[in-house]
Amino acid sequence: MSTMLAAVAFTNLLFNATMEGDGIGGTLGWEPWKQETTIVRLAEKGPEERPAFRLTMPVLDYFMQHDLKLVEGEEYEAGLWVRTQNLKKPFRFLHCNLGWYNDAYSPDFPLDTAGEWKKVEWRFKAVRLVTSYRLAITGKGDAEGPLDFSGLYLRPVTEKALAGAGRLLTPKRIPARIVPIDPLLNEISRSQPEVEFHFNGDLVGNAVEYEFAASFDGGKTKATAPLGANRRGLVTFKPFAKAWERRFTLDVAVIRKSDSAAVWTNRYAVVLEPPVPAGTAGRKLNNFVTELYAGEAADGEVKFFNAKKGWVFIGLDGGDVRTRVSLGDIDVPIIRWREGELYETMRYLDTGWKTLRLEGVAKGTRLRVHAVKRIVHAAPCMQRGMTDLWRRTTTGRYWKSDFTKSYLFPFLNTAAFYGQGRTGEKNLIENAYYEERGFRIESIIGLNPRDLVRNEAKKARQWLLNHPYVKLRRAVTIDESGIKCTTRDARANFAEAYWETADSSVGVNNFYCDSTGAIFTDPMSQATELASTVNSGRGEGMLYMEAYIAAHKDPEAAHAYEDHFLKLKRSVRAIAPCAENRIVWYLGTFLEPGSWTDWAEPEADIKVLYTDLLRRIATDPGFADPGGVAAGHYSFTDDDVARWLSKMVRYYCIEGGTGNPAAERGFDYLPGIVKNADFAEGLAGWQAEGDVQAHVMAGYGKKQGRQKIAKGVGDNAARFVRGDSPNRLSQRLSGLVPGQYYHIHFVAADEEDLNKPYAITNGTFLARGVISDGGEAVPELCGVHVLHNRMEKQKGRVYFANVMMVFKATANEATYTITDWASEDHPGAEKGRRTLVNFVNARKYYLENDEELEFLKARGRESAR
Repeated sequence: MSTMLAAVAFTNLLFNATMEGDGIGGTLGWEPWKQETTIVRLAEKGPEERPAFRLTMPVLDYFMQHDLKLVEGEEYEAGLWVRTQNLKKPFRFLHCNLGWYNDAYSPDFPLDTAGEWKKVEWRFKAVRLVTSYRLAITGKGDAEGPLDFSGLYLRPVTEKALAGAGRLLTPKRIPARIVPIDPLLNEISRSQPEVEFHFNGDLVGNAVEYEFAASFDGGKTKATAPLGANRRGLVTFKPFAKAWERRFTLDVAVIRKSDSAAVWTNRYAVVLEPPVPAGTAGRKLNNFVTELYAGEAADGEVKFFNAKKGWVFIGLDGGDVRTRVSLGDIDVPIIRWREGELYETMRYLDTGWKTLRLEGVAKGTRLRVHAVKRIVHAAPCMQRGMTDLWRRTTTGRYWKSDFTKSYLFPFLNTAAFYGQGRTGEKNLIENAYYEERGFRIESIIGLNPRDLVRNEAKKARQWLLNHPYVKLRRAVTIDESGIKCTTRDARANFAEAYWETADSSVGVNNFYCDSTGAIFTDPMSQATELASTVNSGRGEGMLYMEAYIAAHKDPEAAHAYEDHFLKLKRSVRAIAPCAENRIVWYLGTFLEPGSWTDWAEPEADIKVLYTDLLRRIATDPGFADPGGVAAGHYSFTDDDVARWLSKMVRYYCIEGGTGNPAAERGFDYLPGIVKNADFAEGLAGWQAEGDVQAHVMAGYGKKQGRQKIAKGVGDNAARFVRGDSPNRLSQRLSGLVPGQYYHIHFVAADEEDLNKPYAITNGTFLARGVISDGGEAVPELCGVHVLHNRMEKQKGRVYFANVMMVFKATANEATYTITDWASEDHPGAEKGRRTLVNFVNARKYYLENDEELEFLKARGRESAR
């Protein structure tokens, strides 16, 4: 056993307790959770002649040190001297691991020490280890400052704690950079050439004592601009002569005015596009789409002008086996007959006049050519040879290839794959199909931005440039980045890696996982992060913002995210204007309770919420000129949601629509078909038969993976205790339209599994739904999808069954019954089994026509119950 240390030399496990700078305006080895938090060195000394500091935290924040290596369960002591005066809310220590589990807080620091220094000490045991540990000073509310402190330390108390203590890495100073923040390096105007720069490095004296000096091609064109107090400056050059080449170098330096010495320099490759002729910009249909040509088509040639390098949609509204469309003088069809597919394509084109050659086009056929944005499908699937509409697994569903080609492919131009080099026979065959359709392929690289390669720019460059997917010369997307959770050294060091690809064909996209939680607030690290991303691949990089909207039963709360996305967009513009129009709004579709779900409450129809968000981005001037839209992870989505979201992306982002298709189809955000759908009011509105009781389990909603919910949401359920006869819970569904198809499902789990998660119910029958007296089930479109909560970090996994049904209404009302017997004469599980049921969602099922229904039925079957 560990023993208490009787006498040991003081060992401070904290790095940089004297708060030295990190090279770009921060504190080396320390991280504020929000940039509103500041720390400054006081002129006076603290107790024992130690340096003293003032911590100002106007909003709830954490000033923390990462990468501590402690011993789980062993005892440590944190301490410091504090000086406070009339604080309204106290500070305290926080100890946690990287996964934020079992956080431990110290007692509050004193609110008022009457101007004197007072020592605070706190002993704690290291919480359960996940990856690494943190120690932070945090507040308990807004406006907690300032706090004066000195002599901050963390020390081991036991021998075992001392022996196992250390650091995962030693922080290093972060490289500075003169960042071109506007415009993109490949969009500098020939007639009005100017570049705005930001410098993030440490300076001696005030910023206004320096200036920017920039030149093109070794000094042929020079210009200067003062370095303002905000470390920005706009350098304006003389117009370029017509003889200049499209590719040249841009050198920039920060010059000290007093002696004309260059204190920092950087060089960039610049690519200029030719000027756009007047009157060729096309007709703007919405924020996503510009019409370049629209009219009746016939055999022969059609010319159009592409005013800006990017994606172009080319589509005919009909054709047959003779129909061919080729581009330019290459006699290879970009549009041809494919069984069951549309006569259209998307191509990534340079600026300039383009010629289409049409053959086999019937009279009356219409041709549309639209400039569109990047439209990404993350993790598309081409499973073949399956008898189900989807293949069900505990981690998701994989759609059949004909479903994918019919519904998912008509909305995208970029296919992004997780963790695949896209090699091997199967993938190469698929790649050929994607390329013939005109799609681009991206490889998504999983990266925790707190990984050890973040420690220095050299490691980050080696990691990126040596990555096998980068060597394929394919665009890569860096997953699991973030805004508030990404450390400053990760932002700046990975930015140095991205700058290495600025003059290459490899674009780097950054996936931001926290786009609903915080905004960009730290120009010293984020200006280079944003600018390096969007300048990569000669201006091809994008900011993929995870626009994970949450379907709440309160429409105002559900739509509040839209305004936050506008705020986020403005924060990008404030730091790096060149990045504002490179935002791709990523609509993740994690929508099944049991793993991770943004379908927070079952009263809502998320199809309507997706429509509202896309319409807002397409029509609101605040969202003008977006970089694009993305959707993915359809493996956690019901088929009608997948089809509807694909249709909405196509409607707004390809066709240029501005209307409201959800309203036109009579989709209500709050359908009201089921009353008390989440049992928040016990069993009110339901009729129980047998041993069925209202039940509350604290934290159950969180266990289901529901995101962005208030405390207690999802914790209510109906509990079925299996007995000698079926237990039933019924409700008359209301507001139905005879002839309309509806989707209804509920979530079930085994109570013992929840209390003792060892995967005891995976594949075991839990409950089923029955429609009667006003509704007829469609057996081929009913099923059970079992998921485990991958967010649970405990031993074993909790399994949840999503029990789904599509039915046709034959009257204005119908009876829906949930029962815990597999059939009228067989229970399906042992007597005494306790099953929890909640999240009963009912909504209109999206169908275009009877032919579509038959298509879906032919590819689906009822799963085993």
